[in-house]
Amino acid sequence: MAQTPNKSTSAAHEAMRAQCHTLLLTDRYNPAVVLQPLEDALNSQCADGWYDADLNTALLKLYQMYPSEQEKIVKVDLIIKLLLKAVMQLPEPDFALAMMMVPVDMQNLEIIRAVCALAEKLQTACFPEFWDLARANQDLVQKVPGFQAACRRYILKVVGMTFREISSVSLAKYLGLGSSRDLGGALASEGLAFLDENDGIVVLPSNPDNHPKSTRLAAGTQEVRIEQIGELIAALETKPKRQGQVVSSTAKNALQQMKKKVAETQPN
Repeated sequence: MAQTPNKSTSAAHEAMRAQCHTLLLTDRYNPAVVLQPLEDALNSQCADGWYDADLNTALLKLYQMYPSEQEKIVKVDLIIKLLLKAVMQLPEPDFALAMMMVPVDMQNLEIIRAVCALAEKLQTACFPEFWDLARANQDLVQKVPGFQAACRRYILKVVGMTFREISSVSLAKYLGLGSSRDLGGALASEGLAFLDENDGIVVLPSNPDNHPKSTRLAAGTQEVRIEQIGELIAALETKPKRQGQVVSSTAKNALQQMKKKVAETQPN
């Protein structure tokens, strides 16, 4: 996990960020003025764990605007770092935006396709496959410190939206961890813990996605059960002998029957 910057480094980052944004106000499309500061800012983001999507987008726009000078201007290694930083922001759409701005003739480079494959596995919740790819591309994922930790936070968020409880074996597999000790450390860093260490069950915080609440009907509102709706649909789908009047009559009878059944279910 990337180190938490201290106050002095945070001040330095803010100064660098402010300088770049000031330059963009007047020389956004002048690579002679803004290119080097933007590249320095990106390297600082990767090394020190901060992030500024606007600066990164401005850098990609410069790369995009000067295709005839790509050999001098565009740096593939910086594009890779920028894309990895964008993946770390999931579920935000930063990666998709960044990929649309990567120069077209570079989008089919093997290393960029590898980053795309990593992002796709995360976005489609193919987490074990994501870790297989990450292990096969260690040199790539290590370009940005904290990349794997950020991906684990995203995976935990997705798992937490899906499960209330999950076995430690399954969760360790999703997080790309090989032992219960590693899993315990990862959970502790996110404020989670084993519900029952003997059974290996992990309890996940309640949220609107994994712990939905039933909706209470307002007083006086009639409750309609799904089987009643099914009877209505079946009646409406019955092929009539004649069009128009028979359909209308069938629907009317079905609705009357449903209302009768609803009335029977209401308390006196």
